[in-house]
Amino acid sequence: KGVIANIPSVTSIPYFTTVPYAPLSPTNPSFAPLIDELNTTYAALNQVFDALKVPERKISFSKTAASPVVIKDKDLTDLSAAITTALTPRLGLATATLFGITYGQARQATSKDLLVLTSSSVIGKVDTNRVAQLMGAGLTQEQAGKLSVVGVSYPMTDNYVLTEKETAKAEAAVIKFNTAISELATKHNLAFVDAYSEMKKLSSASGIKYYGQTYTTTFVSGGAFSLDGVHLTGSGYAIVANMFADAINRKYKSTLRHVYPGNYPGIAIP
Repeated sequence: KGVIANIPSVTSIPYFTTVPYAPLSPTNPSFAPLIDELNTTYAALNQVFDALKVPERKISFSKTAASPVVIKDKDLTDLSAAITTALTPRLGLATATLFGITYGQARQATSKDLLVLTSSSVIGKVDTNRVAQLMGAGLTQEQAGKLSVVGVSYPMTDNYVLTEKETAKAEAAVIKFNTAISELATKHNLAFVDAYSEMKKLSSASGIKYYGQTYTTTFVSGGAFSLDGVHLTGSGYAIVANMFADAINRKYKSTLRHVYPGNYPGIAIP
């Protein structure tokens, strides 16, 4: 006898669901004054994107609504050379080459892209390593700084973003593993915990209730996940323990009792 669980979707956890894809607010006093200059700077690049018939890559920032961050999507066709060639007559070879290298695989994020939790610490910040690199290439500190704002003028790198295609690959892998796990449970006549479905419940607005307390995957206030957005809290692990107890009781007609998640450590909110 025994019990086995399948794998939850990694995209259900707060690490991937907390930071919005469009966090650049026109009400932010640090961002709002930059919008006009940014849109002017991107205008020439956007004309190139139109000419290359990839208008979905155009970059612009709104004065009335929150704008998506700019990301580097490694699955996009690299247009660095085409951008450099198109912009050289207008900007000169050096600047055109810089634009080509920087925006060859750039686009703004969509609602189907997931920004990881740690991205919140870099969005809108100047990448000092990038500044040093650009100054080494001959730009002034002011010029280098304007072209090094993460997610704004400098595309966020892959380690901060799970793109739609990457999400689909991860989900396909989870489904494949879960099919194999389900077959093992059937083959060996084991109790089975559908952690994949249970995590979907936990990540919904209604969450999972125990003794009048609602738990969700919402960062901090949901109570189920720790501050790293990946690992469960003591309360969260208690919820999982109850899932296992339910599966064992169903399979083996046992009478394991639930534990009360509130008796286990959560996150202390000041």
